Amino acid sequence: MIAMPMLTNRCHLMQPPRTYAWEWDFYDALAAFLRIADYAQRHRSSALAPWLPRAQGYLNVAFKHMPGLGEYDFCEAATTRELALQLRSAHLLRKSAVLSGMWLKTQLVVECGKLFEQPGFEKLREQLPGEMKIIALVAKSRGATH
Repeated sequence: MIAMPMLTNRCHLMQPPRTYAWEWDFYDALAAFLRIADYAQRHRSSALAPWLPRAQGYLNVAFKHMPGLGEYDFCEAATTRELALQLRSAHLLRKSAVLSGMWLKTQLVVECGKLFEQPGFEKLREQLPGEMKIIALVAKSRGATH
């Protein structure tokens, strides 16, 4: 019998230590992105109006390649956290093809970075504080890993 390394804090001892300090969840980021895009859509005079076509481009691909995403009402969930829990429990990434899921995850990081760089991003902190924190975390994690 081959002895297996012990598990410590859910990290296998044979795994290399993580080289980044930022962690976030795809579903939390997606929920925040969806709610911000919905807000920008409903408030076309908001500071994020110039960003909206880019967001719609990513979301069109996400809706096409993530079966079931279109079934959720982003305004119905009381909070971004609640929406993220709904999306996570539906296992939406598992329903998409592997390459599509990988692209959606990778591209969401890029899109969060672009949103974070928008001149009007800071102006919406009062209306969408939780969503903005999530987007900022994702955007900063991209900078920390590149």
